[in-house]
Amino acid sequence: MVSFFGCANYQIGHFRRSVTGIMGLSRSPLSIIGQMGATAKRFSYCLPPISSPIKTTFLRFGNDVKGRNLSKVSFLNSIDYNYRVNLLDISISGQRLNLPTGTFPTGCMLDAGCGGSVIETRAYNEILRVLLQHFQRFNLTRVSGGLGFLQGELCYRLRRGFRNYPGMTFHFQGANYEIGPENLFRVTSDRFCLALTGSNDRTILGAFQQQNVRFIYDNGYQKLFFSKEDCSQDGA
Repeated sequence: MVSFFGCANYQIGHFRRSVTGIMGLSRSPLSIIGQMGATAKRFSYCLPPISSPIKTTFLRFGNDVKGRNLSKVSFLNSIDYNYRVNLLDISISGQRLNLPTGTFPTGCMLDAGCGGSVIETRAYNEILRVLLQHFQRFNLTRVSGGLGFLQGELCYRLRRGFRNYPGMTFHFQGANYEIGPENLFRVTSDRFCLALTGSNDRTILGAFQQQNVRFIYDNGYQKLFFSKEDCSQDGA
């Protein structure tokens, strides 16, 4: 089998100024996964926190993939070549939102190339409602403007010593994915912002919500495996 790979020194479009290239790891026959065959049917990564001095991570294939205490969910296979799992509901601080069946018709896509997560509009509006009620109890000052790649609309002026950040859970079919406050809110010296945005037609679990979690994509078994891990310690 002959494989074809390329590189570029000039790009146009959305990523033209921010990246030097994109490695395609989807299930498309044209991706690296599709062209490497059995060698790449299983791959893994673990993203260090944005605050960590460690800014690199290993992309592992085949027998080099490792993990422990893993949860697993099945991929949705009938939509496209992206990695999607069935998302049933969302909880905030342990309380289910009880979103209607069909709120996420195309499931939840896994995309480490997306900075913050994207949530289907109906669910996103309910998340905002619950979070507004939560933070209202602390008499915080709401401010406008997101933080770089996190252009969420829910931001507050940071009060010294404030620690009452809620967590979130994605209830996938087969396993729960816990998103701690450190992966839900981006905190700076003067503000904190919800690292989520809304969308009319899609839900994506982005890189910010994937920090310090080991992800294993197994195309042979059509499964996603994940578990919490200190990704800054992902040595060779």
